[in-house]
Amino acid sequence: MAPTEEQVQELLLSCRYGELDEVKAFTDEFGWEDVNKARDDRGNTVLHMICANGHLGGCRFLLDQTPMSMPRPAYSWHNARGCETTGPC
Repeated sequence: MAPTEEQVQELLLSCRYGELDEVKAFTDEFGWEDVNKARDDRGNTVLHMICANGHLGGCRFLLDQTPMSMPRPAYSWHNARGCETTGPC
């Protein structure tokens, strides 16, 4: 079963605030595909939310645990401002 929009928004907020246990719980319940699809209203990903707010442990978790067969979660996406998530904006 896919997560609701509310659950996706909760995931993004958990990433923003560094609540790694909540991120892990979402991943356990819904899987990596839904983590990778999660975007806020500006197109920012979970990796963006974690990194932009300085949560190194969360960043390591996402990068270490994301299956290699999944698309990279944020490396080539542009947010609503047209900024690459890996470059300055």
